[in-house]
Amino acid sequence: MCINDALEEIGWGKYQELVYSNCFLAILLATLWMEMVSLLMHDYEGEYWEIFLLPVCLNFGSLIGCYLQSFITDKVGRASIFKLSAIISSFGGLWLCVFPFSFMFHIGLCIIGFGLGGDMVISYTLLLESIPKSKINQLTLLNMGWNIGISFFIFTALIIELFWVFNSPGWMILVWVGTLSAGFLTYYRSRLLESPHYLYNRGDFRLDGVLIKIAEINENKDYIPRVFLRIQDKNVFENDHEKMLKNTILLTCEYFFANTPYYCLIFFMPDILPDCNDYMLYTVMFLQQLSGIPGVITASYLINSPFGPKYTRLLGFTVSAVFMFSLSLPLNDYLIFVVSCALFYFLSIGLSTLYTFSQEMYPTAIRGTANGWLCGISLITGCIGPVLFGQIKNMTGITPIFYILTVSFVLAAVFSFGIVDYTPKKAEYIN
Repeated sequence: MCINDALEEIGWGKYQELVYSNCFLAILLATLWMEMVSLLMHDYEGEYWEIFLLPVCLNFGSLIGCYLQSFITDKVGRASIFKLSAIISSFGGLWLCVFPFSFMFHIGLCIIGFGLGGDMVISYTLLLESIPKSKINQLTLLNMGWNIGISFFIFTALIIELFWVFNSPGWMILVWVGTLSAGFLTYYRSRLLESPHYLYNRGDFRLDGVLIKIAEINENKDYIPRVFLRIQDKNVFENDHEKMLKNTILLTCEYFFANTPYYCLIFFMPDILPDCNDYMLYTVMFLQQLSGIPGVITASYLINSPFGPKYTRLLGFTVSAVFMFSLSLPLNDYLIFVVSCALFYFLSIGLSTLYTFSQEMYPTAIRGTANGWLCGISLITGCIGPVLFGQIKNMTGITPIFYILTVSFVLAAVFSFGIVDYTPKKAEYIN
């Protein structure tokens, strides 16, 4: 038997619900801050270079936080760094409230970004290592946090657009919501225990105590503690090093070509949609994000079906390429809305499967670092993609961008086909 069997015996219960809710709220908070900056760029009172630096500061902080915290989490632990990232985000939010209009505001965005970088990578790893293998679809469903988070932001922006009558800028309410939410998560995460997989891999004496505590929280009185036999990490690396390296290179390319269209869609959606007022624009974008939620649910079933992770990603990215190309055609307003919603549905299938598969592929010892690298790639595409394609749009119009993003989806599908679908060797334990 392996450590997954121990978690299977304990089962899904109140503790797993606690972990899931913490990780889901972390994704929501990250989305709130990222989308707040996009709204802020329209209302911020400052020079052009100050406005340009707003997303740069947040993304730079997220990139550094993602790489640094993912590396540390393999050395120190998942839960402890996850708790620290909430404290950092809370401090950054308070900083923004104190310095709402100055260069110090940009420093606050860097601090928040550093905390969010940890949230985005650790939430997936911690959830994967705290749940039974039979509930792995919950990891896929975690991706709904992105769609729900963006939907919540768009809904809030719509309310602000319609009803905000105060002299202070409307985006400040989002700053306060983000700050208070980070403060709540600082308290809420204090109840989390360390990852059982991490403790097992490190040979930590706390493993038995953590498993017993999880069983107690789940009110499972039948769990019997085991004595674990630890297999050295080097054996795993020696046997699968070449395969793991090849998969990492292919995954890096897949992350790049799959995430570039996603960020460009978010950035250029006002240009894609027909000319309309802000109310209609927010409403349509809200419905588009909601259409991604059933895509995530579909992926959670397909990934465990005969389709498997590989063909689920192929389906998502290939059909997304078809709908992306369709947007370059002369369509009426209704068809643009339908095609764009269908695009978000299939894109959510591909991306949510990709994020789940990449977590499972790596052994515990390097899972944090490896997925920090891949998460960083997605953040890099979020930084350079919209800027680069914005220049192309200014020179040639938006139609050529559809062609380029169609090719990007096709390349993501091609790279996904070359990845070997396997799970790392699992150590056994002795009764």
